[in-house]
Amino acid sequence: IEWVRVTLHGQSFMQYQIRKMIGAAVMVMSGLAPPAYIDEYVFSARRAHVPTAPGVGLLLDRCFFEIFHKKHQDRDPITFDKIT
Repeated sequence: IEWVRVTLHGQSFMQYQIRKMIGAAVMVMSGLAPPAYIDEYVFSARRAHVPTAPGVGLLLDRCFFEIFHKKHQDRDPITFDKIT
């Protein structure tokens, strides 16, 4: 597989969490772990070693702050309109 497009939605992420989720998906797609590995270890309280995918090649395309804006209506909204 040369490249894969992944879309993630979440309210907040821990450091390296997305890279670990991608690393787990690569393990499964490469046959190094069974598909059940994702549910059993990645999205559960059970602990397991999950490799961290390298940051090279990962691209953050957009951020959305709807929940933040609803909670903090007294602040100016965070936008990236001027950058793009």
